[in-house]
Amino acid sequence: MNYSKLENSKDYLNFLRYQYSPKPGKIQELELPKRHYLTFDGKGEPKTEPFQLAIQCLYATAYTLKMGLKFGKIEKPADYFDYKVAPLEGLWWYKDGKFRMGSDLKNILWKLVILVPAFIGKDDMETAKIHAKEKKKELAIERIAFETFEAKKVIQTMHIGPYNKEEETVKLLLDYAKEKGLKITGKHHEIYMSDPRRTPETKLKTIIRYAVN
Repeated sequence: MNYSKLENSKDYLNFLRYQYSPKPGKIQELELPKRHYLTFDGKGEPKTEPFQLAIQCLYATAYTLKMGLKFGKIEKPADYFDYKVAPLEGLWWYKDGKFRMGSDLKNILWKLVILVPAFIGKDDMETAKIHAKEKKKELAIERIAFETFEAKKVIQTMHIGPYNKEEETVKLLLDYAKEKGLKITGKHHEIYMSDPRRTPETKLKTIIRYAVN
């Protein structure tokens, strides 16, 4: 799908479904276009306060951006349309660039991200950050960045269950890549389709994704 030429809310929703709908136990190959994200970089265990505050920063900015555009507090681009806020995503790695399940979580590096439509630029984000900071002065909103992820081929599948029980799902992806002669080129990438505050651990839905070539 052509992310940069989506024309309306329905097109954008279809784009979200295109990349966020793999089936458990089945590997999906996708060609993803260049995309814009709000991002927040950090280090350490996901159950710690800094990680949880990073999530709050991202959502505060993402929703301030959406509502600011919708109600005119942020100037609308010519190709604007109202849109659904995308799910939270996380990229995970260690200093050596590799990812290892359940090891040394105090030193794990992460980048939390939320996809935004192509018509949103860095200036729009900066305006949203100003408004978000006015309401949430205690949050480190200033650490939110605007990044463009390059077009890439990915493999992904849906993991059902606790975050710390992803080994079999990861192995499924790595075995598939090896079988198909694909090289993993990106970081361990998770997309959180369930709210862990409201969903039992055994029913959590998490997309596991790897960039390949």
